[in-house]
Amino acid sequence: KVTINGRNFEVSCVVYVSEPALVSSSTTLRVGKSAQINVLGLLAQSVVSYKTSDPGIVLVSETGLMTALKTGQCDITIDVDDVRLTYHVIVTNAKVNCTWFLTRVGKTKQLSVSGQSGTTPVTYVSTNTSIASVSKTGLIKAKKRGNAYVTINVDGMKLTCVVNITYKKALSVINSGKKKLRVKYSQARRMSSRYFDCSSFVHRMYKKQKIYFGSRGYSPTAAAEAKYMVRTKKVIAYKYVDPSKLLPGDVLFIKGKYNGRYRNICHTAIYIGNGKILHSTPPCVKYGEYATYKSRISVIARPCK
Repeated sequence: KVTINGRNFEVSCVVYVSEPALVSSSTTLRVGKSAQINVLGLLAQSVVSYKTSDPGIVLVSETGLMTALKTGQCDITIDVDDVRLTYHVIVTNAKVNCTWFLTRVGKTKQLSVSGQSGTTPVTYVSTNTSIASVSKTGLIKAKKRGNAYVTINVDGMKLTCVVNITYKKALSVINSGKKKLRVKYSQARRMSSRYFDCSSFVHRMYKKQKIYFGSRGYSPTAAAEAKYMVRTKKVIAYKYVDPSKLLPGDVLFIKGKYNGRYRNICHTAIYIGNGKILHSTPPCVKYGEYATYKSRISVIARPCK
């Protein structure tokens, strides 16, 4: 109530109350990436301003969009409705020197991280220490055949190194196969030194390790190779299995339409770990994805066992 010139008046006004709050108070960004700061509890009338403590590390727009420029850390100050909020940002460009360690028992690999902010510790954890252990300083040791992951925690982020441990001979097969990348595909000239088809590629790579598929001379067909693996009890599965069940060097036999051959097998490839395969398929020897053939896997063999 107010009194003006001896007269009483009743005046009313609308009061708007906001409750500014942050969805989170901190984040980690990679160099070159952007992220939006989200403020809750605002009104349509609220005016928000953003200011960075170090524009050389993080830029922030009038709308609260942050862009990371270089490694380090800084604070974003948010002023809204007489309330000041603080948002902490760590900027990282962390990378690990090895994301895939393909090896055999007894070998080691030293992991190292570069590009981190330097404001947080780096820790290493193995998903299966009986297969691959990792020290506090990032030294991986291959302990037995199998698959594991080493997770590197740095700057609030997780980096990963895939560890695939297999037979010594299987590693030699894979290394020999990699040297044949881009060698041309040909069924007609499959036994020539300058050509492969799918089954002659597998046969000839394993032949170097004195592992045969029923013939020491002319390469059998993919179906015949599979049949030999079955007969010699080298099969580990008759369908697609999770990659964690495979070892590098395992041989995949893939079915197609009816062809009158064993299990309608028409193609073969070498699994090399990390979800990848190596095979000869038109136009040349190349890498592929194991998951591509998920519905067509007919036999999986382990020639080295």
